[in-house]
Amino acid sequence: MAIAYSLQIIIGIGSQKRILKLVKLLFLRETKKTGIADGIGIKAQFSDPLFMTKLGEFLYVTDEHRIRRIDPQTAEVRTFAGSKKSGWVDDSVSKARFYRLRGITADSHALYVSDCGNDTIRKIEIKTAKVTTLIEKGLNGKIDCPYGLTKLQSNVYFVQLSYNAIFKLNLDTLKVETLRFGS
Repeated sequence: MAIAYSLQIIIGIGSQKRILKLVKLLFLRETKKTGIADGIGIKAQFSDPLFMTKLGEFLYVTDEHRIRRIDPQTAEVRTFAGSKKSGWVDDSVSKARFYRLRGITADSHALYVSDCGNDTIRKIEIKTAKVTTLIEKGLNGKIDCPYGLTKLQSNVYFVQLSYNAIFKLNLDTLKVETLRFGS
């Protein structure tokens, strides 16, 4: 119970980057082990938690090639999508494969992840539990290890370090454009 309470307080005061570091400390500090283990509180283990978003009552965290779901009320952590095997498979969340997840965001019905190792941006419909690729390298514009995501209206914005630029993906047309700042 104390862990769930602490997690709620942290969510209220921290930025995503700070939250992730604190979530890792909350769940790992007593065991000092890393790895992947579903469980409640300190019995859960993370390997490489990097990005987090909230959808409904749950937090979703990227962890290597997986998306982990945290229930802040109970401190239960479980693998929601992906597995220890990397790859590129669009299917149900239990069969889908990812490779080096480097961003996650959400709207009211879906998660969007940057699958850096596969040079793709993927969508996970919560209701159907299906993973699909929205854009991939070479087909929909410049896609090279998309990093970090945020959703605003019908667009997903992401960074690509190799281009030193911010890009906008229109979810209606699946067109990618480079944002230009200044003159």
